[in-house]
Amino acid sequence: MKKVFIAAILFLLVACSQRDCREVLPVISVNELLKSGETINLSKYASDIEYIPLETNAESVIMANSVKSDGLNFYVSAIGHSNDVARFSADGKYIGRIGKRGRGPGEYTFLEHYGIVRDVKGVGGRNRIFVAGHNKTVIYDGNGAVGEIISESRIDDLECLNDNRYAFLLGYIGENNEVLQKIVVTDSLGRELHEIEAGNTSVTSLDMGGRSIQTRQRNFIYSFGDSLRLVNAAVDTLFAVQENVKKPLLSLCWDNWKGNLPNGNFIFETERFIMIPVSFPTSLFADYFKNIVVPEKSSSAKIVFDKREKRATPLLHDSKYRLMYGFKNDIDDGAPFLPSYSDGKKMYQIVQAAHFKEVANLGNSPKMKTVAAQLTEESNPVLIVVTLK
Repeated sequence: MKKVFIAAILFLLVACSQRDCREVLPVISVNELLKSGETINLSKYASDIEYIPLETNAESVIMANSVKSDGLNFYVSAIGHSNDVARFSADGKYIGRIGKRGRGPGEYTFLEHYGIVRDVKGVGGRNRIFVAGHNKTVIYDGNGAVGEIISESRIDDLECLNDNRYAFLLGYIGENNEVLQKIVVTDSLGRELHEIEAGNTSVTSLDMGGRSIQTRQRNFIYSFGDSLRLVNAAVDTLFAVQENVKKPLLSLCWDNWKGNLPNGNFIFETERFIMIPVSFPTSLFADYFKNIVVPEKSSSAKIVFDKREKRATPLLHDSKYRLMYGFKNDIDDGAPFLPSYSDGKKMYQIVQAAHFKEVANLGNSPKMKTVAAQLTEESNPVLIVVTLK
């Protein structure tokens, strides 16, 4: 994951949102892809899988929808719900909490983002952790002690880059009252190094069970190896950002798309592939969603773009596992694997205990069944950790 795309294989494309896609050479034509799905074996990209139950005790119980790893520990939280970040060892033992909600020194009013400061100069040689709240962004050492405060203002997104640099996605109002965003890169002391326009935000309609809801679609950033990525608000172009230059890497063509635009914040990338979420009419997978409570006309899928093969494939839902889908687990014949985070060497998925028990019984993985037998419905989630090839 430390490698950067070679220029010779970059797709220098123009976004085709609201235009005739025949004007450009699209990498992904969504309407065409979602006419059918395909199975992709996990072993194509990975060599091993393990299941790590997070320790459950009176202090460690936590809601969780997000996980990060610094290679030594796991950092788990529930973005949008939790007040802090729980720290667990590599074998799932609870260590303690990082961050605290409040308005005092080293506190924040609401946890919006967190991540790893990729720097070996932290206390004890450990990587440090950043937590971004409504009112400030705080850096903690590996033991949870407060370090620097690098921002006193609210941000839309934040990524830590190498060399102690931070990329902030900030919103502002333009001359014509349009809502815009820009990327500002600073050093660890908050001194601005450079900035670049991210682009407009856009208002889009979401189909929520037959009801149309207006929402604002914004740009998103994420880090990949040594690079910063930008997904524009229309979710039709993926850019690599180098200082004050944006280079398009991938173009998505939505044609006369009838589903909802994906949340660019959930685009996931490894050295081999890019995973893109989409929402679509349930009728495309009618047999799989029969007798299951889902929004009346909407479901979801993941498109996998293989960067070597230059081929995009929608992951086929497996009716055996109901709403759980992802790469077919041909490594140990367990449930499908759907990653949400990678540290470059491994991919991670976090699964709630009750759901883990259910899908473990549907599969044939001895390791998965062994872990499931230890769980109750009150247990902390289980981390599924997959080693990349």
